[in-house]
Order: sequence, then structure tokens, then C-alpha cells
Amino acid sequence: MAKNLSVEQVPLIPELMPEKEIKRQRCGGCCWGVLAFLATILAAGGMLFRYTWHRGCWEKPQFTFQDWYTNCWPEPAAGLAGAHAALSVSWHVDADAPFLVSPFQQLFDHEDEDINTIPVPVAVAETRHSTSSESFAKAISASVGIEVGSKVYGFEAAAAVSANAVWSTSQNTFRQDTFVKAKKVRISRRSSHPHEHLTASARACLLEETPSTIVSRFGQFYPLSVTLGGVYQLTVMTEIKRSENSKDIAAKISGSFQRFAVKGKASLMGGAASTYSKDNRQYHLKMRVLGGESTQWLGLQADNVDKIQGQWVDSITEDNMYPVGVRLRPLWELLDHDDMDREKAQALKKYMMNQ
Repeated sequence: MAKNLSVEQVPLIPELMPEKEIKRQRCGGCCWGVLAFLATILAAGGMLFRYTWHRGCWEKPQFTFQDWYTNCWPEPAAGLAGAHAALSVSWHVDADAPFLVSPFQQLFDHEDEDINTIPVPVAVAETRHSTSSESFAKAISASVGIEVGSKVYGFEAAAAVSANAVWSTSQNTFRQDTFVKAKKVRISRRSSHPHEHLTASARACLLEETPSTIVSRFGQFYPLSVTLGGVYQLTVMTEIKRSENSKDIAAKISGSFQRFAVKGKASLMGGAASTYSKDNRQYHLKMRVLGGESTQWLGLQADNVDKIQGQWVDSITEDNMYPVGVRLRPLWELLDHDDMDREKAQALKKYMMNQ
């Protein structure tokens, strides 16, 4: 048909019948707004994750949002300040602590008049010998008032972790721990019914939550009394053969204790255990000082142990004291009262004893 068209008609055809153009949908203002909102949510989520990561909120699994929130933002120790705070919190097994237990979460709310405070300005030294994690755990747990089997409450597992921090080995070992405790003050509760001083949230948790949640949130113990001051700990570990007597090894260490202390000073500076060879035997040493100004011990030499110890004791104040002694009771005892829940107490006890 195109042949019958005049010259004038041909160029008009495209104008009268234009080719169909594909129209592309462009993102309007609403679409861009949604994208900007999603980007803001992702950025805020990333910042929240980084913030909570640095707070330690993700260090252990939490089964509920409430558990996670409590771990991330623990209830502040209101109602007590300074030294008294150590009596208001629960305690849990801790392999990094000198006595395998440390303060945990607020449990009680006390007024100053609820607390007995007794000055005990004295420095004492004690030495513990052990040839297994079991024997060390049993002795330590008894020293804090928990006289049960070493595996109960996780003491033996904590003792094994504590030993591995000094020397990780599969060999039979001898361990000597020397503690110097500079005591300043002992605090205790006037009331013989500590469950009456529970915070509202702690009481609700004990009465309503499962045993596993209770232990996760508050640990295993509550304190009857706490002694505060400073503690110096020197741990020495070495191999012990079947033909050897642990008393002979202990005598060798005690006879050169000042030299061992000076060698152990390196672990105070670097954190990792140090080694020392003497009489064809290798020793693994770790020194720890908590409370007071620990840097005083960096000047330790074989001929100034007493001087350094005196300067360190003088540096201990109410602001830098550390728990050097504690008498604990298992958490389930707080439930074992008529106005609490005796049946729940037995359920919690069974759970804790079988952990």
C-alpha cells in the first residue's frame, strides 16, 4: 500500500501513528523514604550491636530477652555504697578469683543501719598445698563456708581452669598457693532473716523463675559476712613424680620463697605466668595482687619483701579494698521460709547440687 501514497503523505504517517515507547517506572518520594528508613534502622541496629558487644552482653547465651537485658544492664546496687556493696550482691563461682568466688549481681537492698562494721586491721599469711584440682577446690570451698563435695557448685571445674592459667599440662602436678591477706574491715548483716531484705526483682525471680534462670541471673550463693582489704597471691606449680613427696617440694619452695616471689613478679606485669628453673626442676609462677596499689609490688626485690608489703598495706583504702574473706550460703536457703516457697527451695537445691 505504501506505493500508492503521495510524497506529502509518507512523512505524516509516523506522526499520526508513533511507535509505542516503553515507559519506565521511576522511584518516587515515597519509595526513597522507605529506603532511607530501612537504612536508618540498619545503622541503628549496627550501633546497638557494637555497643552491647563492648558491654559484654553477648559473652554467654541468654535464653530470654529478660536474661539478656539483665546481663547487659544489671540492676544497680542502690541503697549501699563503698564497702557495704559487697554484702548486697550475690556471689558466683569464678575461676579468675583468688578464692574461686566473686561478687555478682545485686540481691539485697540494705540501709546503713542494717550493717555491722568491725575494723580488723591485721595482715595474715596462709599457704595451701594441693596435688589435684579436687583437693584445691575442696579446701577453697570449705574456706568460704561451703563444705560439700568439690564437684558441687562447679568448684572443681573452676579450680582446673585456675590451674591451667598457671600451667596447662597433663602431668601430675604439685601446687602451692601463698596468700597474704591485709584485712581492714569485716561487714555483716544485723538481721538473721536475709530474705526479708531481697530487692523486689530478686524476690520475683526466686519465686517465679526456673532454677536454671535463677542460677544464670544470680549465681549460686549469698554472703553472710565479707572481710575487705587486699590480697596478695603467689601460685607455684611444678611436676610431681610418683616417687616424690609433696612435703619435700613444699619445703624447697618455702626455703627460697623470696626468690620465687621476685621471679613471679614478671607475671604481675605481663599477666601470663612466668617460669623459673632451680635444681633441675622447672616451676611455673603467677602473682596476683587485688586491693590497694598493686604497683607497689613491681619494686619487689629479694631483700625488701617486708618493706614492699608494708607500703602495699598502707595503700589500701575504702575506695580500693577487695574481698579477702567471705562466708557464703547457697542461694536456695533464701527460699526455705514459710513466707517464701519451701518447695521451690528444694527444687533449686536439687538443681544446684546436680550441676
